[in-house]
Amino acid sequence: MHATPRFVRIVSGLSLLALTAAPLRAQRFGIIAGGTYSNLRSSDDLDFKRRSGTIFGGSVQLPLGSVITLQPEFLFLNKGTKFKEPGSAGTSNVRLDYLELPVLLRYDFSRETIGPHVYAGPSVGFNLRCRLELNGATNLPTTDCKDVDFKPKRLDYGITIGTGVDFNLGGIAATGGLRYGVGLADIRNDNSDEFKSRVNNGVLSLYLGLLFGSLKK
Repeated sequence: MHATPRFVRIVSGLSLLALTAAPLRAQRFGIIAGGTYSNLRSSDDLDFKRRSGTIFGGSVQLPLGSVITLQPEFLFLNKGTKFKEPGSAGTSNVRLDYLELPVLLRYDFSRETIGPHVYAGPSVGFNLRCRLELNGATNLPTTDCKDVDFKPKRLDYGITIGTGVDFNLGGIAATGGLRYGVGLADIRNDNSDEFKSRVNNGVLSLYLGLLFGSLKK
């Protein structure tokens, strides 16, 4: 019952720590962009399939030691799914747009020219919009989800895990990676008629980016 506020407080506390430390410890800032492959998880009798979208945003990297980095991020990303209802001839497309704030703890295997790393941490997302294309009817206007009795909750939260590699060239670096966001919140409103049971987000992201500054002390 109190899991959501507690989770949000944890992320808010980590974000405050990052912002407080940023003027003193920040050594690198980054921007990323890429593609998402998202799905929804539910026990409803629906044939869910992944849908593609985009991800982009920025991050600040705060070295906490020789191999550990705190990495808060500010991201925009698409989530959602494609699904086919029983007896339906077409496939419906649900697009969910989120502003997401992950706070990641990163382990650097190396900070030399090639820098592989892994990371994980909590994230909080805020739904900006939900759009629904019913039965693949692309000749019809895309409708707002609330018009078909599915309006997702504003708040989402979960865990982000990932891996990547940096190619360090002095004060600038190229980066790329793969991450998965596991949604822990039930995004279905209780008055939704479209889905009857718990609905959770899940999104796989591939990205490339540029980093400015250096983690090496």
